[in-house]
Amino acid sequence: MSDLETRVKPEQTVLLLVDMQNDFCHREGALNKAKEIVPYYSVEMIEATIPPMRKTLAAGREVGAKVVFVRSEYSDDIISPVWKRRILGKELRICQPGSWGADWYAVSPLPQETVVVKHRYSPFVNTALETVLRANEIRTLIIVGNATNVCVESTARDAFMRDYDVVVPSDCVATSERSVHEHSLKNIGRHFGSVITSDELLRAWKVTPHDG
Repeated sequence: MSDLETRVKPEQTVLLLVDMQNDFCHREGALNKAKEIVPYYSVEMIEATIPPMRKTLAAGREVGAKVVFVRSEYSDDIISPVWKRRILGKELRICQPGSWGADWYAVSPLPQETVVVKHRYSPFVNTALETVLRANEIRTLIIVGNATNVCVESTARDAFMRDYDVVVPSDCVATSERSVHEHSLKNIGRHFGSVITSDELLRAWKVTPHDG
């Protein structure tokens, strides 16, 4: 058994899908349309992750890994002045609870799968994620989703600091700019976890790729 196979044994592994929501990922989402506020934002790289992400999700479900979806919600009562200034901008509202923008994009949880709602970049901040991980005796987090350099890397950092093994399939994460994406993956691989491909993960799980 390879090192990767040992680390991603389904019974000890969570597949964590981060921020796959319309406002972040859809061409009609708030961020992609807010060119005057975030002129660099583009969903093209995010769109390219969908086929490998769906295959990875289908494989995770097939082998029995625990699947956890993470969603962001930014209601007025939890957005501090600092967060508004530095993150959202005064005129930009994203992922409002119950809105189309907060709904899932391209992938979505099954009824029995866990959903963790977060209000900051990392799902470890003031959520039930750690309780879910401990209750299920999880040792490894496979992180996919958006954005590589923000919520994905924040999640990887916090998971590593809590002594979880971190695995990031490089073709299942994305951000707006390729250079930023690649720099973030290099940083994760050097300091916080292992950067692999979805095909490597599926081989470790001994799963034949198929669409989700």
